[in-house]
Amino acid sequence: MITSSLREATRWCWKKMRIVREFQYLSFVVICAGCAAISGHADSPQTAIARDILSRMEPDFYWSESESQNVSGLLNDCEWEHADLTGTGTEEVVVKINWFSDGRFGITKGHNYVRGAQGQGDFFLYAVRDEHPTFLGKINGGHWKLLATRSEGYADIEADGHDAWNKAVVNVYQFSKGKYELTSSILYEFDEDGNREQIRRFK
Repeated sequence: MITSSLREATRWCWKKMRIVREFQYLSFVVICAGCAAISGHADSPQTAIARDILSRMEPDFYWSESESQNVSGLLNDCEWEHADLTGTGTEEVVVKINWFSDGRFGITKGHNYVRGAQGQGDFFLYAVRDEHPTFLGKINGGHWKLLATRSEGYADIEADGHDAWNKAVVNVYQFSKGKYELTSSILYEFDEDGNREQIRRFK
């Protein structure tokens, strides 16, 4: 009688343990599925653009070891501008690249690693359609503006860069075969009225 009761008790314990294990396994599967869904969630357009910009930049000493920190830095430091490059009313994204010092390496916090004293540096251009960004090219200068002329349906872009107190390099970019390319680079001298005279043609 005792042996039979013990045997029944043992079977009951094993049955309960199996139920508990199955419940734990099911919980684990649900949790993992949730994690996969979160990790597989598509980036926002700005985050996707920041990742693409990183892939096109040369790593430098001020980069963090973590890609997520670098992405976060770009999202926080860059200036996100817009321009209707195609004239269709849909604005493309123009990202003015900034990368500010966080105080490491004895460098003053807030120092901009990627733009010169006159604020010159790269701008990255993207079209965003259905939340998916497409790289349109890169321009360089301190300021940029759209020109009245167009190439392959996209506005030509002029970007200028400071050279001396009365001189500037003016670059013109035109859209060709899927992205903007530098087509003209000229050094001009400006008078007091803003009129310019060509000094040297680089391209």
